[in-house]
Amino acid sequence: MEKNELHDYLLGNCSREEALKVQMMLSREGDASDIVRALDEEFERMSSDEDIDTASALDEVKSRLGFKSRRLVFLKVLKTMELVAAAVAIPLAVALALNIGSSQETPWHELNVAPGRTDSLRLSDGSLLILNGGTRVTYPEKFEGDSRTIFLDGEVLADIASDKDIPFEIRSGETSVKVYGTRFDFTAYRQSECVELLLIEGSVAFNAVKDSSERSLRLSPGDALHYYRKTGQINIDKFAQDSYESFAHGKSIHFFNLNMRDIANYLEKTFGTSIIIKDNDIASMHFYGYFTNGEGVDEILDCLNIDGNMKVERYDDTIYLSLR
Repeated sequence: MEKNELHDYLLGNCSREEALKVQMMLSREGDASDIVRALDEEFERMSSDEDIDTASALDEVKSRLGFKSRRLVFLKVLKTMELVAAAVAIPLAVALALNIGSSQETPWHELNVAPGRTDSLRLSDGSLLILNGGTRVTYPEKFEGDSRTIFLDGEVLADIASDKDIPFEIRSGETSVKVYGTRFDFTAYRQSECVELLLIEGSVAFNAVKDSSERSLRLSPGDALHYYRKTGQINIDKFAQDSYESFAHGKSIHFFNLNMRDIANYLEKTFGTSIIIKDNDIASMHFYGYFTNGEGVDEILDCLNIDGNMKVERYDDTIYLSLR
């Protein structure tokens, strides 16, 4: 790898195609001494620039890719990104952090769904993903080797093609879902405190890593799993999977004991409407709700406010929630 290629990549001064090329080379050769030396040199050069804002770049990358890394180069790149990623947009492919075998040669793509819209994606194995608003999915052009892995920030209604020999996995930060051929609704927006997994049919395993401890649970159809990122708590309830309607069915929406902070974030993604919570007491309130008749954001908030404790105000395209 040429030094100028690495330098331009870390500063975000290369095209998408050039960035992918560097990422694949780092993934394959990241432990090589010359690569590590080049990264060290770039790090020393960038660390001398006092004008670079280092805010939350490392957390951004960790949140997207998960907390584990098998490669020395990932640690080096994260160290450098603490200095530069907050100031410039560095395209970092998920393949950089993970050893995915032969898929290193396969191009990776990213699909971003605008808030207020939905989209669908057919993967190379025939699996169908329906994506809710505000969702980002990163996936290979073609699955190769002994795994089928994609990365998610958002909500997906997934119908996964069955392959007993090659499991399918969706990774989202510190959580993941391993699938062998099934249908489920997985919601894991990066900003939300609660991760939700509803198994409609088939069988999946949910995994979560917190404080160096890993938990894995196998779900059965009709299980509704909720994982709380702050505490690591996992709850499993039941839902009527035979009559369940997801966001893909006329914007059907459900809240199973979610706090208003997560509900507001979800409604923002689903309807493209900004919601500002002015009181922390409201943000921590929990609600149950199931809306299947195409209700809009105002109708949903009115129903959640049936006791009248909230004051709901709309100014232009922004909704404000406060205590009465």
